[in-house]
Amino acid sequence: MGVFMHNYELRIDLSDKEALYHSDMPYVLGGGLFIPSKLNVSMGEVLSIRLVLPEEEQEILLKAKVVWMSQKQNGIKPQGFGVQILGEDSIFYKAKAEKLLAGIKANARSSYTM
Repeated sequence: MGVFMHNYELRIDLSDKEALYHSDMPYVLGGGLFIPSKLNVSMGEVLSIRLVLPEEEQEILLKAKVVWMSQKQNGIKPQGFGVQILGEDSIFYKAKAEKLLAGIKANARSSYTM
């Protein structure tokens, strides 16, 4: 997984299902992502995100709001922040993530958040 800041946009590469599994926050209304990063963001800040999903060749552009922050790395959980996908982007993202992660069992696997 890679996170790059480019002209006030984040580019996030979740091109394998394991990276998506670890970062997906399905319990966030509309869908959410955890972004492992040391970037200085603020709660409520709206970001533009260029996201690469597994089995997709093109980036998708999303608007997202920072809704959760982890200031320090904690064991296997990295430092970073969680975002809520906004608007119609959330419908597309949530449907795509659910389809890609269907059948992956949570047994003995952890995510970056809960």
